[in-house]
Amino acid sequence: MSRRLAVLSLLAALAVFAVFSPLLRAPFLFDDHTVVEHDRAIVEASMHGDGRGVDLWRDLWRQPRPLRQLTHRCEWRIVGASPALPHAINILLHLAVGGVGFLLLRRRCGSSLAMAGLAMMLFLVNPVVVESLGIVSHRKEMLGALFLLLYLFMALRAPWRLSWVAAVFLLLAAAGKETALIAPVLFALMAFRAPQSGTAGGEGGGWGALRAANRAWFRPFAFYCAVSALGAAFFWWQIHESMDFTGINPGEAGARAGHFTPGVAWSEAVSASVRAFPRNLLLLVFPFGHSPDPPISLHLPFFSIETLSAAFSVAIVVAVVIVLARRRSPSLRPVLWIVFALGPYLFPVLLRIGATAVLADRYLYLPSLGLAWLLASLILRLPRRVAAVATILLPAIFAISSFRLCRIYCSETEYWGFASRNNPDSIFAAHNHAWGLWKEHGDFDGARKEFLRMLQLSPDSDAGVCSLAQLYAEANDPEASLNLLDTALQKRPESMLLHRQRALFGLLFDTDPKRSLPHFQEAERLGARDAAFHRSYADLLQYVLAWPEAVRHFELAGEDPVFAEDAKGARLLLHDPPLLAGGGFLVLGDSVPHGTGTDSDGGSSLSLAAALDGIARGSWLPPTMDASMPGSGVVDLSRQYDQAMEGAFASNAASPAFCVIMTGLNDAFVGASSFEILGSLAEAALACRRAGVVPILVGPIAVRDDSRRSRRRQEEILAALDRKLASFCASAGITFVSARHTLGPNAPGTPSGAYYDSASGNHLSRLGVERIARAVFQAAFSP
Repeated sequence: MSRRLAVLSLLAALAVFAVFSPLLRAPFLFDDHTVVEHDRAIVEASMHGDGRGVDLWRDLWRQPRPLRQLTHRCEWRIVGASPALPHAINILLHLAVGGVGFLLLRRRCGSSLAMAGLAMMLFLVNPVVVESLGIVSHRKEMLGALFLLLYLFMALRAPWRLSWVAAVFLLLAAAGKETALIAPVLFALMAFRAPQSGTAGGEGGGWGALRAANRAWFRPFAFYCAVSALGAAFFWWQIHESMDFTGINPGEAGARAGHFTPGVAWSEAVSASVRAFPRNLLLLVFPFGHSPDPPISLHLPFFSIETLSAAFSVAIVVAVVIVLARRRSPSLRPVLWIVFALGPYLFPVLLRIGATAVLADRYLYLPSLGLAWLLASLILRLPRRVAAVATILLPAIFAISSFRLCRIYCSETEYWGFASRNNPDSIFAAHNHAWGLWKEHGDFDGARKEFLRMLQLSPDSDAGVCSLAQLYAEANDPEASLNLLDTALQKRPESMLLHRQRALFGLLFDTDPKRSLPHFQEAERLGARDAAFHRSYADLLQYVLAWPEAVRHFELAGEDPVFAEDAKGARLLLHDPPLLAGGGFLVLGDSVPHGTGTDSDGGSSLSLAAALDGIARGSWLPPTMDASMPGSGVVDLSRQYDQAMEGAFASNAASPAFCVIMTGLNDAFVGASSFEILGSLAEAALACRRAGVVPILVGPIAVRDDSRRSRRRQEEILAALDRKLASFCASAGITFVSARHTLGPNAPGTPSGAYYDSASGNHLSRLGVERIARAVFQAAFSP
């Protein structure tokens, strides 16, 4: 018998794996982008390789659902950014939930082998579970359910006795999904002994034995409730901590649109919960063709037609429960399981503090266990032939529907297009469908139309406005982007999200970045806390020379304010160091676009080092040390400097007196962030000061062949970077040679155009290099 059961279980597992096999080709979707791909530990490890250096425990205590997050980090360490293994693990976890559920029904509930097997087969292939498996980060549903069932299995082994193992499983379930803290209620449901016929008062001591049996499990129940309360307090604090940590501000009305809700009024929260209950039951009993997060209005008062009709359906469910209880029906427990498992998702307090949607297939993962239990018990009560047909037909229908739904998860655009078609009134689905069209297929026009449709559905959707503004920006129309944000701010001046986006885009696109300062200040006042905001704010503050405040915002962004501290150190260390006897020039940076003079007519190239030597010919200066390297960026400066100084020491050459540091437009806006540029400049400058070497910064060099931006926009960016570098150098005590002022604009047919290569415009000509060399020489020896 056990061998036959093992073979049947293996065949069932293979069948389930085949049903969900399309998910193995699915990409990261939906919440995966924020939960998995934006996990700080994973992201920073990805910057340095394949993810094997992920710190598994870093900030884990501040992450929501830490058990889930730990599994994602382990997977990333093994396979990096590949989603195939995480999807496979989701399927295996789902099978594990089914296996433990089978044992729970068979050994703790006294169900027959046929009923337990049928119930778990119906659960495993139910289409309503596809969303939980298809989104990698929705693994929380499986983890919470798995450890919840393990808790019940251990706690019900001897329900009158405390089980510390069960308590550990309870906490693990909450670490996977905090709604699993409903487990003690399910324990009471399973442990409670209802009076049966023949147990009327006094007959054979029936009532006394019944009361004693129910009193016996109450003490462990109270203990598990206490554990659950402590876990709830911790995970509640943890979720709020993680919201601050990731930049999500609960309760900020201006930051909520569509999927996210502000803290609604009590009457509206209760109304939404009441209306969501029957709709969740409908999704559960008819799980075909669903799509992510069906919309439900969150702003209807309790005394409305929709709410009152939903309340009537709730009353019907309560009446059914009462009838089943009076008849002592075996269907009572699975029905109550469904009701209790839905409870946490319908808690009005969650809507009061800004919870997410109250309707979703993933919320039905645990309730679907109760439904499968109920269906199996009803089917096996039918006549034998009818039961046999239903036993074959219903799992087959479920399996085919699940397989078809799984294929939708293989493309982000198809996934959200399916959601948008099934929920045409969902602004959340419209928003993400537009995002998929834009990012996955590069369909800017289709994405724009979908964003505009979303804004027709919800004109006050700040998230939609910000996304459309970003679309315009990437489509090379920054004016439309800024105008859209300014128009929205006129209507909603207290929107944190709009001020935040206007500040960030203003820093990139405004001719004068100082115009973004009021928007940064207002966004911070309204609660902007994410790292990208603080990093950009710090960048602007150092531009206006507000050093202490810039340091504070870099620290809030989790960044080390190297540039500010090193700039102070450089200025305090040696502002005007004496020239080293016999010292000359050292050139650092990228020698191709910034230091190599080329002529399109085939003339030989000229490096900045050679040009400096030509000017100094016949003087006492030694030959220039050239440590520049083709293709290097500003972030390579310190390494170049160290290697040059080590070479000078090894060859007994004289140490340089001047260090010429070159930077270009591309370094700032393509290869590195402004923070990295200024940090590297400060490190190199401080190293020079400590060695008694005068740092001279040259840049930024303009280019003409940036196809992504208009020539006017390139000049605006160049002017902004030039001002930023000038301010930085003035504060840090670094000599600055502005290439923009030295060479003029890079425009064909103008006198200044002669300083650039006439063919590509991306290299300096020999004349340009010579002119830069003369400016450097003059800056080095001027008083």
